[in-house]
Amino acid sequence: MKNYYEILEVNKKASTEVIEKAYKTLVKKYHPDLQNTPQGKLNSEAKIKEINEAYEILRNNEKRAEYDTTLADAEALEKERIIQEQLERELRNQNVNNSNSNNNNNVDKQFQQDYEDAINKAYHDAYIQDMKNRGYK
Repeated sequence: MKNYYEILEVNKKASTEVIEKAYKTLVKKYHPDLQNTPQGKLNSEAKIKEINEAYEILRNNEKRAEYDTTLADAEALEKERIIQEQLERELRNQNVNNSNSNNNNNVDKQFQQDYEDAINKAYHDAYIQDMKNRGYK
């Protein structure tokens, strides 16, 4: 998922005025007529399209709120995926190091508990972020 805040080089909490100023600055910076090479013009045209897309979403408060919720959900899912990969990697390492089957059973139970805790935390974080995006404190 594209991060429109990164495209416009602004903070997620930036005001509409800051977003507009960043948009105008970037449009001037990447304007195709200011590029010296044909390749530079093509690259700048693509960059301008991204900047315009980001600005269209972030300047409208309703679209921005919806985008923020979607972005928070995507970030929570990404965090969950990273945690899952780390836990699986740790489990593989522990399984290689543990030759005793009793230890492996304990590791499996601990892994399962850690995995469930990580998922619950990711969902909780996503829920809290969603509530904040909706105006709750």
